[in-house]
Amino acid sequence: AIIGYSGLLEKCNLNDEERRYLNNIKVSGRQLMSLLNSVLSMTRIESGKLKLEKESHDLYEIFDDINIIIKERADEKNVSFSYETQGSDYTLFLDRAKYTEVLLNILSNAVKYTDKGGRVVMRNYIISNADGAVTVKSVIEDNGVGMSPSFLTHIFDSFERESLPGTGKEDGYGLGMSITKALVSLMGGEIN
Repeated sequence: AIIGYSGLLEKCNLNDEERRYLNNIKVSGRQLMSLLNSVLSMTRIESGKLKLEKESHDLYEIFDDINIIIKERADEKNVSFSYETQGSDYTLFLDRAKYTEVLLNILSNAVKYTDKGGRVVMRNYIISNADGAVTVKSVIEDNGVGMSPSFLTHIFDSFERESLPGTGKEDGYGLGMSITKALVSLMGGEIN
């Protein structure tokens, strides 16, 4: 309702100060919605209520869609983003929304914590196993601010985030990577 009403107010004749307040309401509303969605996702995952909705999907199409989204975010920050995929194109049976959410969360963090002029690269390896199964390995690299070795042991803990003095990059709630880890586990994968 807050976001909806602020959208209606945008159509009104507002002065600069009122428009600034309205923008603050919209930003705060989106942040609150994001937190609520994250908490609800964690609750569904932890209660075992989150189910996979598996369907056939073209893997290269998924990577192309992710590229469109991340490239726009990276361009806004003047960060270089590229991706490459090695291996045959497959149609896989997976939950596209959750698989995409995992990659977008990791890539969004990479872009967020990479300074102007930096780079983010996603390399995908599609590996056919002897038993006919397919393994997809995505490696994401960036030259951002990085993490301290002591934080790495807590990266997947709920409500944990590293505070890097002087970076100004301490936003978020510390749920993204714990949700990512839970989704990867639910899909039978691993993340490290």
